[in-house]
Amino acid sequence: MLISLILILLVAFSGFALTYLFTDDEPFMWRLAAGNIVGAGVFGLIGFVLANFFGLYQSTVLIALAITLLPLGLLAKKDTQKRFVLDWQRAKSKMENASLKTVLRFGFYLFFFGLFWFFFERTMFETRAGIFTGGSNNLGDLPFHLGAIFGFTEGQNFPTENPSFAGARFSYPFIADFITACYVKIGVDVKTAMLAQNVSWAFSLLVVLERFVFKFTGSRLAGKIAPVLLFFSGGLGFLWFAKDFWHSGQSFFEFVWNLPYDYTIRESKFRWGNSLTTLFITQRSLLIENLGAFCRCKT
Repeated sequence: MLISLILILLVAFSGFALTYLFTDDEPFMWRLAAGNIVGAGVFGLIGFVLANFFGLYQSTVLIALAITLLPLGLLAKKDTQKRFVLDWQRAKSKMENASLKTVLRFGFYLFFFGLFWFFFERTMFETRAGIFTGGSNNLGDLPFHLGAIFGFTEGQNFPTENPSFAGARFSYPFIADFITACYVKIGVDVKTAMLAQNVSWAFSLLVVLERFVFKFTGSRLAGKIAPVLLFFSGGLGFLWFAKDFWHSGQSFFEFVWNLPYDYTIRESKFRWGNSLTTLFITQRSLLIENLGAFCRCKT
């Protein structure tokens, strides 16, 4: 996990430096969140180009990482350095001048970070019986992603073909899986790499979405509500959940840990899956794509 975190932070700070090229009025936290996706995109693109020419090896990944980190040199420029110091001082001041508002805001981020960690930790786990997933909707997607990742690391799938159909064009956006493959190639196990990426990308999406809605509406409350609506979407299943819980005679946690069925997707009643369980855990590239879309809207 430590190697994954170090790589993510290095790439994120490189993207952080790049944000000074296209925006002037964003806070430190937004720059780091946006930098996470910008840096990942740059790292993935450079690594993919190199891998197509030389194959995917540890040396290829390290060269791609070194090139990706070049934008950190922007922080040596006096103008950029001055803006960086100002952003850092503002962020530091908000933390030092603690108030109820600051505590609530910190609790908001801490809650979502914990949610993402415990949720994505169930993406994949291994036992003696094999590989399993905690999401029923991920039963088909997890093997696909693992096939794509190990197709890069073990099969040198360059030029890229569909890992499920030999000779077929790979039409799925595979850059997220390619970046995971890069991490695996330098010694990170695949579960840890996916977990670190998914949590960091989901949290970055939270921060960028919150800022986007605030800039669009002028309301900080709207900025806080938008991520809640995104990550807790799922139709009217909560009505059936409340009814079944009321009649079960169980405590809340007993009922939650032994749900009789999926309350966001029921073939006989409704089908409106939650974004986390049907989109972000299964189609992990959406985390990067959505972040990229909000960053483009900003510029």
